[in-house]
Amino acid sequence: MLQIIKNVFLILLFYGSVACNKYKYQTSTGVEIVYPKGTEHYLNMTSDYIFNQDTLYTLELTIPEKALEFIDQNPAAKEYIEGSLIFNQEKISPIKIRYKGSRGQFWSGLSGDNPNNPSGSKVTTKLSLRLKFNETGVSGKFYGLQNLQLHSQNNDPSQIRERLAYKLYRDMGVPAPRSVHVKLYINGEYYGLYALTENIDKQFLSNNFFDATGNLYKDVWPTKVDGNTASSERDFLMKLETNILSKTNANIITSFANELVQSEGIESMEIVRNRMDIDKIISYIIVDRAIRNDDGAFMWYGTSNHNYFWYETPKNRKVHLIPWDMDAVFNFQIPFVIQQQENPIEDSNKCKMFYKEEWAITNSNYCDKFTKTIAMFETEHENRIAYFLSEVFAANKVDSLIEYWCNQIQQATIEAAELHTDAVSVEVWKKSVNDLRNKINYSREQFQN
Repeated sequence: MLQIIKNVFLILLFYGSVACNKYKYQTSTGVEIVYPKGTEHYLNMTSDYIFNQDTLYTLELTIPEKALEFIDQNPAAKEYIEGSLIFNQEKISPIKIRYKGSRGQFWSGLSGDNPNNPSGSKVTTKLSLRLKFNETGVSGKFYGLQNLQLHSQNNDPSQIRERLAYKLYRDMGVPAPRSVHVKLYINGEYYGLYALTENIDKQFLSNNFFDATGNLYKDVWPTKVDGNTASSERDFLMKLETNILSKTNANIITSFANELVQSEGIESMEIVRNRMDIDKIISYIIVDRAIRNDDGAFMWYGTSNHNYFWYETPKNRKVHLIPWDMDAVFNFQIPFVIQQQENPIEDSNKCKMFYKEEWAITNSNYCDKFTKTIAMFETEHENRIAYFLSEVFAANKVDSLIEYWCNQIQQATIEAAELHTDAVSVEVWKKSVNDLRNKINYSREQFQN
């Protein structure tokens, strides 16, 4: 028996020495395991520190070369690898890292030639990244966060639009992610400026709602594309983002959908008033149109709209709309023409699908029962627009904010342009910021008129 114990001990000692290799402890992929003392700032401070609007932070990722080569060969696969993060001289290791993005965000950054099916290897310096913490149960959360979203902003040479859009939503009282800029290094190389945008998850819900135990759904609307058929419980549960392992149901939001499609006029308005925060949903729509969020909740392409979440608070059975993905905002020409599918009070094509462009089939906002009902709150719209123009979207406030952010990120933009040929040049960046200012002024004029 003693000999058996000795043999087991020798085996464990052997494999332990192999695993330790260069460091005292490593994962199976060779990434150092850092056991925190418990006094680290990232364990004891809140996410308010990370999303401080007055600081440009630096994130330093270390990824084994073979692991980095592996995900660079096929970023669209979105496979996680292990690495380490150094932030403010504190090392968090291991963490999980992968590329992230939608079709539109990948198509110019990969070697494949089919924009509808992104594929191939990475051919651009920056791609969006997702970082996950505490996957091994060792490191703990990062300033109270389980995930970090690093957005490349490759489609925005001003590098301002995403941060500004979320700020406008939040200043209007809409539950929306926080966003700041950060500098990113990978294996000692400066990759450039990213938008660090808050992930919509349990932590986000805890920060924005009095009750964070409810269901969160992504990209599923209360009504079908015909506007008169309620989405089913199965439709919602297939898009469930929280409470996935519990025996949950979707009866809060499906009851809202069913009540809505079975009502008309004043009755529909009362249902929305009872089941939502009217000021918040009207504020959402005002910002949505001011920033021209044409890939968002109130624009239908194909058979659906995109880039939003619904959250339901169980205690009062109310539903809340949350914006997501500001990649396409402020992307319009001056003057812009109000497209026929945007009109919430007039049918464009007898509620049948039609082609907006040769490549884009769409439907009219009028045909969506929810949108049509919200448009009936005329007095509430007027009141919130007045507040928006005077307190949130006022020229002096927005101009000062953009100027402040530009000063904050200017040197980081210059450094990236000097290092990478595909980084936005300083000249293009400044021109794009001025273009953004012009679009904001034009949008403000449309609201004032």
